[in-house]
Amino acid sequence: MKIAITGASGFIGSRLVENFVLNRKAEVIPVVRRYSSLALLSRFKLPSKVCDILDRESLADAFSGCDAVIHAALGDAKQIIKMAESVYWAAEKAHVKRISVLSTASIYGFIPKEGTNEDSPVCSGHNSDYIDAKIRADGIFKKLGRRGKVEIVFLLPSIVYGPRSRFIMGLFNQLIAKTAFLVNGGQGVFNGIYVDNLIDSIWLSLENPDINGEAFLLNDAENISWHQLYKTLGDALGIDCNTIHNIDPPEFRKTAQEKIADIIATPIVQYTLPVIPDRVKRLAKDMIAAWGPSPATNAWTLPDNDKPEINQELCELQQCTWKFSDEKARKFLNYAPSVSFEEGIKRTLAWIDFAKR
Repeated sequence: MKIAITGASGFIGSRLVENFVLNRKAEVIPVVRRYSSLALLSRFKLPSKVCDILDRESLADAFSGCDAVIHAALGDAKQIIKMAESVYWAAEKAHVKRISVLSTASIYGFIPKEGTNEDSPVCSGHNSDYIDAKIRADGIFKKLGRRGKVEIVFLLPSIVYGPRSRFIMGLFNQLIAKTAFLVNGGQGVFNGIYVDNLIDSIWLSLENPDINGEAFLLNDAENISWHQLYKTLGDALGIDCNTIHNIDPPEFRKTAQEKIADIIATPIVQYTLPVIPDRVKRLAKDMIAAWGPSPATNAWTLPDNDKPEINQELCELQQCTWKFSDEKARKFLNYAPSVSFEEGIKRTLAWIDFAKR
């Protein structure tokens, strides 16, 4: 099987390439935006393709001769949405049989309702441009897949962790800086999946027939709390988990600038923007920037490391009480996580120790 991988230089994409090549699963074509992105992958001497993913013709050339495409590329919200149509069009022109789209379980919300599964409605009105863009991109893929010739499979992993994971490194750095926090003592469910378990599911999504248009939630086997996750990381650093800041669920309110940004993002405003003179747009931007709140702290003072570094996404993720079920993936893909949480964290910590040297 010959497989093109968009976003091949990213956290998941680069591990996909490593896994498929080292295990001789398939002939791999990494697809990246710039030559510098090939630094990590150059040791494999693969027939990599460098092109703009929004350039349909060059992307179709990159997909030429491939049986399948794994779409793992990221970007800003606008790019994520535009890439969907570009990737499908290029795959269809290159006569690709199937696209495995790497989406996210967060389309159902950071605090999903009990019983949420693949048939549940997606959660609109996120406080995350990334999630909202993923929802729109998935919708575009579904629409094109219904009337096109290329099969589509959606993979919905929860929080992906492992070597090179920015998420784990972020928690690690917060623990070291003493700015880490747990909401309600970390009782919430950590919906995590080790990167190699995700890659196993991606391979299964390419192998199994009769799954066109299907979506699959993916998770590790264990039911892990956020307290267990932080304790495991804290133990590796010699930090007592009881010293981590414990906070009540905070209330987040949008700033005036964020509210204006939401208005600008609406379809009717986006439709009228092209006819607005550039000088008017610049003036509006300057006025919005000046409307922002004054700095809360003195720029000459050092940050207070005794206070938790709170952000809305992590707060909401820690309030989750529902473990996403991977029952559908087990039934239709024969998915079975091969790496335990304990082993996955062990490998991740080993990589961090290596990277620090």
